[in-house]
Amino acid sequence: MSGPGSDCVTGLASYLWHDTRLGDIMSKLYPAFGHPDGIGAAPWFQIKDDKLYPAFGHPDGIGAAPWFRIKDDKLYPAHGHPKGIGAAPWFRIREDKVYPAFGHPEGIGAAPWFRIK
Repeated sequence: MSGPGSDCVTGLASYLWHDTRLGDIMSKLYPAFGHPDGIGAAPWFQIKDDKLYPAFGHPDGIGAAPWFRIKDDKLYPAHGHPKGIGAAPWFRIREDKVYPAFGHPEGIGAAPWFRIK
């Protein structure tokens, strides 16, 4: 994303964009080829600040409570997640892809479950 009012956020990751008009990070996660349900054209999550919220493409629908929180390059279950808050990361961010991490119920994965756009 580029244009008036937008600049790249440093610190979190260079692939997330900050829209200075809104004051929020606005990127989305789409199911990638490694996801158990396959590649998806609709976003499952929307990133706002340091949290991920279910988006319109998520099978459970849009959510007002965050399912994950971002800390460094990891995603941890947040208070809105159906399984509750988690101390171990479920996912790890590498460039513009999101991979299952050691805390994920299905274990670590070598193929990305989501891509960030």
